[in-house]
Amino acid sequence: MMGAVSGILTAPKLYLRDGGADLSDIENFPKKLKKTITRQYGFLAFSVAFMFVTWGIGQYMNWTN
Repeated sequence: MMGAVSGILTAPKLYLRDGGADLSDIENFPKKLKKTITRQYGFLAFSVAFMFVTWGIGQYMNWTN
């Protein structure tokens, strides 16, 4: 459920276009909570990207079997 909420808050145009969200709900969402959720989502996305880059470097440098 939190993944769906964070997706709606970080990319509202995508969900508004297909009817998955309502503009009034997004506008009335508490600002502090919205900020916290979007930061956590950004940190998660950065962490996943960093893990893939690190894995790729490890493969290239032959650090893994």
